Amino acid sequence: MKQKIKIIVLFIFVCGSAFVFTRSGQMQAKQTDGKKTAAEVYKNIQVFKNLPAEQLIKTMEIMSSSLGVNCNFCHVQGDFSKDDKEEKQTAREMILMTVGINKNYFGGRTEVSCATCHGGKPHPASMTPLGENLFRRPNFNQTKDAMPTVDQVLDKYVAALGGAGALAKVKTRTIKGTRAVNDAAPIAEEVFAKSPDKMLVVTSFPQTSVSTAFNGADSWTLGGRGATAVHEDELEQFKRDARFLFQPAKLKEIYKELTVAGVDKINDKEVFVVRAVLPSGARERLYFDKQTGLLVRRFAATPTIIGAYPIQIDYEDYRAVEAVKIPYTTRWSIPGRIWTRKITEVKQNTAIDDAKFNEPKK
Repeated sequence: MKQKIKIIVLFIFVCGSAFVFTRSGQMQAKQTDGKKTAAEVYKNIQVFKNLPAEQLIKTMEIMSSSLGVNCNFCHVQGDFSKDDKEEKQTAREMILMTVGINKNYFGGRTEVSCATCHGGKPHPASMTPLGENLFRRPNFNQTKDAMPTVDQVLDKYVAALGGAGALAKVKTRTIKGTRAVNDAAPIAEEVFAKSPDKMLVVTSFPQTSVSTAFNGADSWTLGGRGATAVHEDELEQFKRDARFLFQPAKLKEIYKELTVAGVDKINDKEVFVVRAVLPSGARERLYFDKQTGLLVRRFAATPTIIGAYPIQIDYEDYRAVEAVKIPYTTRWSIPGRIWTRKITEVKQNTAIDDAKFNEPKK
């Protein structure tokens, strides 16, 4: 039961379900800046000894998704530190091979990852595919229309939501809904948010209730194992989620640089793609429906030692709540997992005490 609760708590913020890979020797990773390494937190770590502990779960998820397998493909159920499976031994060699290729041929950049060869399958293909016309001319779907400016895209977005004046009047939101993970049955979820960036999400899992919050300065997660800090990159993502609720008219304050990159398609609808750069230098892509002006997708990726860890957020089913529109369906996609929040009730401008967003006292 304790193991299940631990996994649930990790899951709320881009969690994982596997913990260790081992091999004699040691792989160099980014500087941990005083943070604990994987070897200090988890058992029997050898390949990823210098990897920041907070990156290990994401690294495992990348490998799991790249091969289309779950944790038990390489790990012993109930004790991930054991070295009993041959697949785990093979994985060790493959990790070192991948890092070696990137180091020797790409200057250390993660150009090659597990997904490069595996493509979502346990074993990489060794034979060329047949039945395709490899000599056809590619269609790049280029548009001859002049691109709008960033201001034009953002102004249309704000207008589509109800206008800057109406948005500024919304000071709090209380949201009730459900969360569905992959194909599992939906569970209850509540969101309490207060302008400009305070947010609390309470998810009622069968085994325990998990709360995650940002109070404008600090963030925390509370589950069956007590309160824990939120990792830095996950904290920044959570803060942006909160600010998007109340500050869509101030996206230029969230990002230091915004550029219209071109036109793409999502679900057969054309979208303007805006490249966004955060003050930290991290990058996102924002996708705005060309016709309605509404934001339909955000995409970001966090660097890891074996490749980028992607997160995609899709916004659907916009509905008017009083004078402003909000998406009633939000879908988060990460390697190996998709979860969807569907709203059933929204209340705006009801009183919410600031103390609600603070970490509970021990």
